[in-house]
Amino acid sequence: MTWTNNDGLYIRFGTEKPVVSLGGESSTDGNNRVVTVDFAFSDLAATGTEKIIAEGVIIPDGAVVKSASLHVSTAFVGATATLTLGLIDTDRSTAYDADGIDAAIAVAALTAGATIACDGAVVGNLISNSGTGVMITATEGTAAFTAGVAQLVVEYYIP
Repeated sequence: MTWTNNDGLYIRFGTEKPVVSLGGESSTDGNNRVVTVDFAFSDLAATGTEKIIAEGVIIPDGAVVKSASLHVSTAFVGATATLTLGLIDTDRSTAYDADGIDAAIAVAALTAGATIACDGAVVGNLISNSGTGVMITATEGTAAFTAGVAQLVVEYYIP
């Protein structure tokens, strides 16, 4: 079972297993923040299923996403597979922008050493989510990945 307590913490108990976050946030200076998320192909859900990849990492409402980039350390493999990076409401079910960071990055672009400048609709814009924040998601599309490791870096500031 799961529930969100009055402090906004997502609680797992009973048969639900705790999940280690793959990401974290750091302050660079003043109101600037950097979120990094390290993930592998095995951290993704079944093809076509959006999954939160940074448990507990929330980009707050009112933040402006300055940039986002994906740094591939181990090439992704998977026929015609694609990777989509997006955002979901902190309630974990309401869509915010499923491809807001980047949509359908082709497996051919996910080579070892590649850096992909993400250009989704949220990049360069204000997060406006009625007072709640958003969480980072990833979705593998069209086919399953069988290899791959990357780090997503999202830079934002609070005006």
